[in-house]
Amino acid sequence: MARKIATQDGVRQGLIGVLTSVELCRSFEVYRNRETKQLDLVQRWRKCLFLYHYSIHPRWGFMHARIQTWFPFSIQVCLNGREWLARQMDRAGMKYVRQDNCFPGVEEWGRAQRLLDGQLRTNWPKALAPLARALHPVHAQIFGDFPMNYYWTTYQSEWAIDVVFRQAQVLRRLYPRLVP
Repeated sequence: MARKIATQDGVRQGLIGVLTSVELCRSFEVYRNRETKQLDLVQRWRKCLFLYHYSIHPRWGFMHARIQTWFPFSIQVCLNGREWLARQMDRAGMKYVRQDNCFPGVEEWGRAQRLLDGQLRTNWPKALAPLARALHPVHAQIFGDFPMNYYWTTYQSEWAIDVVFRQAQVLRRLYPRLVP
């Protein structure tokens, strides 16, 4: 849907739109403890609104970030390494052919691999901090006397193994064995 909106509205960079969804989340609830006769703050599964921010980022390309609207305001960022690689190759002036999430042709495979390897050395807390500030602009105000930054972890990650054939006839010969 976001890609369709981007195409219709001619969005080439920046925010495409924000979609919402009510989902389960980890949040907190005040619980009356009968034994201690005190109020406790306990973590619970709750339903809350999530905001899905779809955008075309100048560095990462098409992406989305999801923020929970209840405390603790968790954020998930979804990036595509090939989308990012296409941006890197564009900036480097490299020639390539792209079909969806695939590069069937790259003029300089070694150079493309070096760009891709550079993604592994990303300082993620530094790279994601501006995104977190944009998604949650009142974060600093809410936590004023207790400043804290987001703690980033990898929730899901996918690794792809791409095989390149320099000669089409080699692929034609092996293809029946590679695809059942």
